[in-house]
Amino acid sequence: MQTQIIKLSEILKIYPKSKSSIYLDIQNKTFPPPISLGQRSVGYILNEVEAIINARITGKSQNEIKNLVTNLIANRKGEL
Repeated sequence: MQTQIIKLSEILKIYPKSKSSIYLDIQNKTFPPPISLGQRSVGYILNEVEAIINARITGKSQNEIKNLVTNLIANRKGEL
């Protein structure tokens, strides 16, 4: 599977929240944080964003979404 990196502007097209709401979700650990693409650039892993959207569609609780985000981050680091 090929990993796709997208910018915040692309997320806003598929996930109708404001930038500040997404940043708040990242702070609350209910949205995966971005990865560094360079000194002044970040991106988001598309399949992680899609996993969060699908969790919300299926009615997962905030705690379940936090656990999902924790697992997604652990997968990045090869911890699982």
